[in-house]
Amino acid sequence: MENEAVEAIKRHFDVVAESLRQDIKLIAEGYGILNSKVDDLRGEVGELREDVNGLHGEVGGLRQEVGELRGEVGELRGEVGELREENAREHLTLNKRIDDLRGEVGELREENAKEHVALNQRIDDVQGELGELREENTREHLTLNKRVDDLKGEVGEFRKENAKAHEEILSAVKFSYAELDRRLLKLENK
Repeated sequence: MENEAVEAIKRHFDVVAESLRQDIKLIAEGYGILNSKVDDLRGEVGELREDVNGLHGEVGGLRQEVGELRGEVGELRGEVGELREENAREHLTLNKRIDDLRGEVGELREENAKEHVALNQRIDDVQGELGELREENTREHLTLNKRVDDLKGEVGEFRKENAKAHEEILSAVKFSYAELDRRLLKLENK
């Protein structure tokens, strides 16, 4: 919206400036023509003193044209003054809008800073919770490692008992084989 208003003002000023340029160019050409005519008249005054009365009429016409041109220049100056006043009002309006936007940006920055503080606090809280979870996890690992060590000890004892029982069973089996051999021999001898 602001860019459109600024562009509209620029276009308006461009149109007015172009119109002023054309009017000023016409005035300059008119002055150039007048200067040329005045110079011609001065050159001819020496030669045509008797036609002075006729020239007075032409000079009066030129003066009237110059007066009209001066009037037009005055009107253009009035228009330029009005454009300056309008431009000043637009500047005030735009400056007010800029100040309002700066205020909004300041509020957004403050709000953003508060959000950052809140987010940093939440991050600190989460990091604290993570630290607690790590400590709890470490304690659980220590407990589990102790239980694993205990189970390894129990398994070691069970293996020893199993080995001892295995040896006893083997001894019993050997004894049973020996007893069977003895009985077989006894039977064979009978």
